[in-house]
Amino acid sequence: RAESSSLTCSHDTSKRILVIEDNVDVAATFEQLLRSVGYEVHVAHDGMKGLADAKRLVPDIIFVDIGLPAMDGLAIARDLRSSPLFQKITLVALTGYGQPDDRRRTLEAGFNHHLIKPVPMEELNKLLDLFDAEAVVHHLAVVLELTADREQLLAHHVRRVHELVAAPGVLLGEKVLE
Repeated sequence: RAESSSLTCSHDTSKRILVIEDNVDVAATFEQLLRSVGYEVHVAHDGMKGLADAKRLVPDIIFVDIGLPAMDGLAIARDLRSSPLFQKITLVALTGYGQPDDRRRTLEAGFNHHLIKPVPMEELNKLLDLFDAEAVVHHLAVVLELTADREQLLAHHVRRVHELVAAPGVLLGEKVLE
C-alpha cells in the first residue's frame, strides 16, 4: 500500500483515473488518496473488468497491477495500446517486481511508468507532477501548430515546463531533471 501521509494538492485534478488492482486494500488506498485531492477515480479488481472499464471510461491515467486474475497487466497494456484511442493515455504499472527485466517487460507492453509497491508517497507525488508537465507539453504542441510567433511562445512554455518539474530529482522518461 502507498506509504507516508498524503498527496500534495497542487496537481491538475481534472484528469480521470482508473486503478486496476486486485488487492482490495491497495486499490482502496490509491482511490482514497487520489480522491482526497480531487481526482475522478474509478476502480476495477480484475483484468477483464479493468479492460472493459478502460474502454468505457477512456481515462487519462490508468494504474495497472501486473499480477491480476483473469488477465494480467501486461496483456491489458498491449490490448489498450493496440487501439489508436489509447495511444496517448498514461499507463502506470503497479508491481512488486523491480528488476531490470521486469521494467523492460512493462515498457515493451506499453507502460509509460513502472512503480514498485509499496509506492512511497513522494514517488506518487512526483509522478502526478509529471502528468501535469506532460499536459503542458501536449498543450504547447497544439498551440504551436496554431501560432505564427512560435519561437516566443515556445520559449515561454519551456520556462513553464521547467518551473513545473523544477523540484530536484523529478524523473522525465529516463532522464532526471536537476
